[in-house]
Amino acid sequence: AIDHTQSGQKMGLYLMYVLGVRNAEACGCNFGNIKQMQTHPECYKIRILETTMIDSNEKQAGGKTGNAPRYSPLIDSVREFLLKRREYVQSRLIAIGYTDVNVDELPIACVGKDFFKRCSADDLTDAARELFQQLGFKREMLCAVNRQRMMENADLRETMNSAAADIVEPDLTAYILRRTYATHLAAIGMEKSKIEYLIGHMIQDSYDTRNALSHEDYLYEMKQLLEKRPLIGSNCLNSDVI
Repeated sequence: AIDHTQSGQKMGLYLMYVLGVRNAEACGCNFGNIKQMQTHPECYKIRILETTMIDSNEKQAGGKTGNAPRYSPLIDSVREFLLKRREYVQSRLIAIGYTDVNVDELPIACVGKDFFKRCSADDLTDAARELFQQLGFKREMLCAVNRQRMMENADLRETMNSAAADIVEPDLTAYILRRTYATHLAAIGMEKSKIEYLIGHMIQDSYDTRNALSHEDYLYEMKQLLEKRPLIGSNCLNSDVI
């Protein structure tokens, strides 16, 4: 079970898992980025617009590419958890005498319990490495998947030598949380253009545009399908996904 009082670094990893955001994108999210939908007021979305700079916890507008700015719908369990976290942060600040702080301006991914100090992307990388070690994950688990992908690539298979066949990744990284998100979207039947939008990639299908997919009616449709996500979706047990 996840804990709304957990460290800020784990909150950043949580954002990477439930939203598929990059390290720096997770660090750039404030509580104020969480917005109630106007056309579907029972639902919420989060605006992914700012990131942290390389090797820094300072924010900057935009992201890794021009496709990074986007809205992502929040499924019910994620919405409830993030709002509960916000209430917790506000209550802790009031308890220590900060009664006039605007919580919406504070980072979701803070350093430890310092709610004012924003995480950097490196902080999340370190937190993920520690978490994976605690869970007993081995780097071979990931490199086996990568090796299989390489072997299935015809061009690489023709040129690959024995040394390349033994290539391994030095560590599991936080990015596996983002990749898991994309995998789940494909598994529950999300259209390719919507997957590309939600993870901040270029949309290949010219029929769908970023502006169109940002519309709340589209976000609502995506939210309904996202409820089938394994482990966290409210309708995951009713899904055909195993």
